[in-house]
Amino acid sequence: MSRKPTVTDGGAVRVCTMDDAEACALTLAHAFSQDDVAFYCLDTPDNGGRTREELWPLHLKFMEWLVRGHIYQGLVLATGPSYEGVALWYTHNCHPPDLQD
Repeated sequence: MSRKPTVTDGGAVRVCTMDDAEACALTLAHAFSQDDVAFYCLDTPDNGGRTREELWPLHLKFMEWLVRGHIYQGLVLATGPSYEGVALWYTHNCHPPDLQD
């Protein structure tokens, strides 16, 4: 019989709180900095001709919003002392926060 895995604050994988949101967002922003899907809503014809470098602050804020929404209604896990790995999870009955909140 296998033991059910657990997540603890003292282990290699930890549960993140709002205090971790900015660091988690920075990791994700770097991870997806060259991803066309991540920039789909930002890299548009009506963005004033801004480059991805110029869109970086908005990309980072979007990632922070995403992380905070998952902390609030789901689960955010991180590995490593500098948030080298970040995972965002929603349960089957959770929904992302409304953008108008």
